Amino acid sequence: MKKIILALCFSILAGCVSSPPTDEISKADFGNLPSNYQDLVKEKLGTTLKDPYSAHYNFGLVGKAWCKSGFTTYYGWLMPVTVNAKNSYGGYVGNTPMAFLYTKDQVIDFTASYQVGGCGIVH
Repeated sequence: MKKIILALCFSILAGCVSSPPTDEISKADFGNLPSNYQDLVKEKLGTTLKDPYSAHYNFGLVGKAWCKSGFTTYYGWLMPVTVNAKNSYGGYVGNTPMAFLYTKDQVIDFTASYQVGGCGIVH
């Protein structure tokens, strides 16, 4: 029952997020994706993982994107990654999908927004 309620909440939240207008997207500054973007994500996660040196990363396709946080829209490069890291007991927790946005020389964790439709790829 809890899973059904949680899924319903996510679907309602996903419906509340609207993409930015096309003219705003066409004028957006996405910046340049640095060649070391994977290292930047690993560095960002290294501050939160129990054992960052044991983590296994699987990066997906990177593309220009927008992500919303509250009333602010960020433009940059969406970097999806699956992470399998050790917990406090020394065991691997399993593959965890995450999403980061590189924008203006910073890496922002947009995993929660991405999961509820708060991010979109620009075609």
